[in-house]
Amino acid sequence: MKSTISIIVPSRNRQELLLDLINKFDMNIPDGCEIIIHDNSDEKLTVNIKQKERLFYIYESTQLSVGQNFSSPIDHAKGKYIGFIGDDDLVDFRALSKIIEILEGNDYDSIFSPIYNILFLSGTETKWTGVFNDTTLIAPNVVGRALIKLIDSVSRLTSRFSNFWIFTPDLWVTPKGYFGIFNQEMFSKKNSNFKRPIFLSPDSFMIGRLRESQRVLFFNKQVFVPGTSKTSTSNLSNKKLHIGRISEQKHFDKYDLEVLPIDTPDSFLPEVIWMASYCAGCGQRKIGANRLYLLKDYIWLKYRANIEINVDNYNISFLERTFIKMKAVSIFSLNRFMVTLLISARYLFSRRKYYDAD
Repeated sequence: MKSTISIIVPSRNRQELLLDLINKFDMNIPDGCEIIIHDNSDEKLTVNIKQKERLFYIYESTQLSVGQNFSSPIDHAKGKYIGFIGDDDLVDFRALSKIIEILEGNDYDSIFSPIYNILFLSGTETKWTGVFNDTTLIAPNVVGRALIKLIDSVSRLTSRFSNFWIFTPDLWVTPKGYFGIFNQEMFSKKNSNFKRPIFLSPDSFMIGRLRESQRVLFFNKQVFVPGTSKTSTSNLSNKKLHIGRISEQKHFDKYDLEVLPIDTPDSFLPEVIWMASYCAGCGQRKIGANRLYLLKDYIWLKYRANIEINVDNYNISFLERTFIKMKAVSIFSLNRFMVTLLISARYLFSRRKYYDAD
């Protein structure tokens, strides 16, 4: 039977996590779904997969950029719909089966579900919790779920507009591409002139695809459970290891740089990358003066850091500049308020339990 949904797992040099993932998934994958593990590690993983018709391991020895590691396995996907998860994430196959049933009689551009529970692997940490000595599942209680529903509603709204990256309080709350499911057509319509489907920061790039989606299903149950390992993006960001210049990074290749908006600041701060990736996902070649000034003001408010922006070819009045400053302050204040709600929901109004994969 042809798969309805293909879940792709890009990975690089995290063999222990992949082995653990395969053990969790093997023999549990429902009808209408396939899991494709795309391993770009230095060495090939030696593994015996029992459920060969639904779980596939693909090894690519040539070092790829992040976007290419997401894009390449799409060619192997048999499903009409494609989803992406990390090698430290989980899937609720019961919820996924419900989505498969819905898709049998309907057609959507994208499908998104809320994120309530999150998983912290042993050794990870946050400044609100300290180090997790055991793998721990954090699940919000009644109050926490209510707060996350509120944040999720705001995120759904703002993700449809161009300033989504500033409003977004947390990558795990906004219905973003990394934890969404897309119709394969969403990787070909707008990107017909691109050399591959996904570029730059895959998460934010795919939100650009969300903005272009006309038919969106917001599924009310959690399908994907984000996990945080020692080398995950979120854990590295907590330690402020994602700061520098785009020109110094190995995350991107020459094809990423081709679609990078021409006025993108040379900064690897998350907001810059989110903005550039989002614009690329929407097929936009420029960020524009208003957005650049807004970004500059917002980053100063958040990090007390200045970024260089190229606005030589833009004309902007004193009144416009004043309005942008006021807007940046308003957006930053809203963002901090939403972050406070999120932290309360995640770590104050929540239950923690040791997670046993078995």
